[in-house]
Amino acid sequence: YCYETVNMNATIGLSRNQQNVIEEQLIRLAVKNQQVTARSMIDEKEQLSSIYHKEMVYVVGIALVVLVLVMINLINNLKYRIETRRQELYLLKALGLSYRNLKKMIILENSIFVATSVGVSVLMSIIVTKLQYQYSQIYLLGKVFNYPVRQVIGLNFCIFCICYLISLFLAKGLRNSNIMEEFSKVD
Repeated sequence: YCYETVNMNATIGLSRNQQNVIEEQLIRLAVKNQQVTARSMIDEKEQLSSIYHKEMVYVVGIALVVLVLVMINLINNLKYRIETRRQELYLLKALGLSYRNLKKMIILENSIFVATSVGVSVLMSIIVTKLQYQYSQIYLLGKVFNYPVRQVIGLNFCIFCICYLISLFLAKGLRNSNIMEEFSKVD
């Protein structure tokens, strides 16, 4: 036995009537030749496309929840890093480090921390989305793998802006403090 398949792709945008005419012609050809069977996958493709769109809604919802949790973790992590180094920062301030340079140092350190986190997360997200694309067989619907580069860049820009604002806020807490009072609080 020899099995062969012939796939026919119709023009995108055909009406339902035009699709039915093509399907009827293929069925007539199959009836004429008893060695051939015809099968329409139009309904299956529409059903798969509907499932794909529903899954995308779920994925976006989950991604938003994860983003909120990540932002809360980021804020807490940046704040914790400053709190644990408070004595060191006051010592640098006592040795003559200006508030401006202290603010630059905090912003730079937090930016390096966020850049490393963003770099690792983008790399991991590319790998995971590519694996998910292959595992879910979305390519069978004719969908090409597309990583949302513009959205990721925009989101990362927002994350860096939030990091900058958090760094400014944390540095502001160190500006008007009395060094001797703060050393007595730390001990």
